[in-house]
Amino acid sequence: MDETRSNSPLSQSNKDLATNIFRAMDINGDSQISIQEAQNWWKNRFANVNARSFFETVDQDGNKEINFDEWICFWEKVRSNGYSNDDIQEELENLQDKGSWVKFELNE
Repeated sequence: MDETRSNSPLSQSNKDLATNIFRAMDINGDSQISIQEAQNWWKNRFANVNARSFFETVDQDGNKEINFDEWICFWEKVRSNGYSNDDIQEELENLQDKGSWVKFELNE
């Protein structure tokens, strides 16, 4: 399978990794990531900057919470905008290690 094709789906391994990150960020287990939970995720690693950029990018309905559907839809949108599954995996692994949030350039 050609990983550079933008119409191929998000890989199952990336969905699994994204799911694990979502669950880890959702500290209270309510199936929503709040701004406070995102800030806690990054703690002393520019928490406010990372959380703000994260919400500007992923919170599609603007309710200041990110649900699981928004989270997975975001990664599917990244994939459909031409980023390879390898690129996405690298960013998810960085995020899993609590690295800085990358603001992807996406077409709406």
